[in-house]
Amino acid sequence: MSDTLHRQALENAANISRRGVLLGAGLGAAALAAGGLGLGGCAATGASASAQGSAPPSARRRVSRLCHFTDSHIRPEFNAVEGVAAAMAAVNAERDRPDRVIFGGDMIMHSMDQTEQRTRELWSLWTKATAALGPIPTHYCLGNHDIWGWDKAASKSTGNEPLWGKRWALDIQQASRTYSSFTLGRTPRGTPSWRVVLLDTISPRENTYEGRLDDEQFEWFAGELKASGAEGSHVMIVTHIPILSISMVAVDARHRAEGLVLGRGAMMMDVLRILELLRAHPNVRLCVSGHIHTLDRIEYEGVTYVCNGAVSGGWWRTREANIERSRGRMQPGDPDPATRPARAQSGYTLIDLFDDGTFENTYRPFGWKPV
Repeated sequence: MSDTLHRQALENAANISRRGVLLGAGLGAAALAAGGLGLGGCAATGASASAQGSAPPSARRRVSRLCHFTDSHIRPEFNAVEGVAAAMAAVNAERDRPDRVIFGGDMIMHSMDQTEQRTRELWSLWTKATAALGPIPTHYCLGNHDIWGWDKAASKSTGNEPLWGKRWALDIQQASRTYSSFTLGRTPRGTPSWRVVLLDTISPRENTYEGRLDDEQFEWFAGELKASGAEGSHVMIVTHIPILSISMVAVDARHRAEGLVLGRGAMMMDVLRILELLRAHPNVRLCVSGHIHTLDRIEYEGVTYVCNGAVSGGWWRTREANIERSRGRMQPGDPDPATRPARAQSGYTLIDLFDDGTFENTYRPFGWKPV
């Protein structure tokens, strides 16, 4: 679809909203080279390197097209409801629509330190927004913003409420646990072509969180990878917090005399044991994340790690507003926030998975301009 036709489709779909969603131009895709780092707001297309011995691109067959829809941070403020509606309209207007949507976490804005009443309002907004997608299958990764009440003092919670912690998000998903998997396509011998594994990367730490898999989930994860090897299927892993990322060094790391310091929620704190596990399973092709609101691509030990921006861009705020907010939270030694790279433009990602283990990861800004 040309950019002009795509933009017209988006505008037509968005006009359904009574409040009028403004969709801008600029839907072109800019190439993001393998191993490169994209921290700005341009669209990015990252095609995987072909697996050894795989068919040439002209002979490969697409198994599925997925939409990675992450970090929407819906809330009543900052026109976020209209922004999410515009993103949903853009997905619906894709001529080559995705087969499934994966929500990558942080569906809502701040519930860890919010009251039950506020959290209920946020999830209500989210439920109404997702209805616009219609019958398309959806899958969830849990984000840190989706967990209610871990900061008991700020949220005025006790921990005994029926929906406390991760249970509220599970109730929304109608799920029994916070991690899952599904398979796509079939090989000539009848086994799954791809296995998609969605992990829960949010672990409690005092009254907040850190990136880590608990032991029970890690054992389940190892079992999923073992099963994928027996099937001969390719593997895509979806997390909220990145397993590996370079963006966090540039956009959020603290600067101290002893060197750069990453927060415990920046990346997976148990990254070494995860990498050791992936090393034993060379059929893992792609690891997808959100959380940082940047475009980031790393090639490491045969696996591609991508951070796919954010539907909300800079949390629905302008860059100038985010700079001023960050200045109020600076600690001694930190650089001025204006010198750090900008977060990505508001967008979602289309991921094409092919039968030879290759993939294409394309970021799609939908023209949203923060007010």
